[in-house]
Amino acid sequence: MFQNKTIMALSAAGLLFVSAAHADGEDAGYQHTSDPAEMKVTLTIEASCTINVSEMPFGTVTVDKYQDATAQATANVTCTKGTPYSLQPQEDKARTMKRNGGNETIAYTLYTDESNSNDFKTTKGHDIEATGTGKEDPHIIYGKADPATLADAPVGTYEDTAILVVKY
Repeated sequence: MFQNKTIMALSAAGLLFVSAAHADGEDAGYQHTSDPAEMKVTLTIEASCTINVSEMPFGTVTVDKYQDATAQATANVTCTKGTPYSLQPQEDKARTMKRNGGNETIAYTLYTDESNSNDFKTTKGHDIEATGTGKEDPHIIYGKADPATLADAPVGTYEDTAILVVKY
């Protein structure tokens, strides 16, 4: 019995030694190695951009707040690092929100600044220009409803969809 245990222990130790030798890079049964050859590894990064835009809620507006009906949204742009881009509306047009269940409208304007002095348009200087960082870059877009059309609007919920694009 003692002899069987000893043989088993020696066999196990031998297997561990052989396994350790193979783990160090020795190939069992191979006698020769070819000359080395180089393998070229490549990857191309292409300029690209994506955009994700939040809603622009003006909220509930009462008659005493017509002058202050403003809102903002965030456009998150992700472009390949070093890629110059322009965030802009898809087209320049008069913007109006239409009443659900009716034909009445409220005019509004989009801006690139909080003071509402620079209209957000497709033309250079009225767009938002930046260079991609490879990460999500937030840009705030501001909106202001026209007080005159608010004063003429009946009660209801008004909606519009503004389409934004990134040119790069």
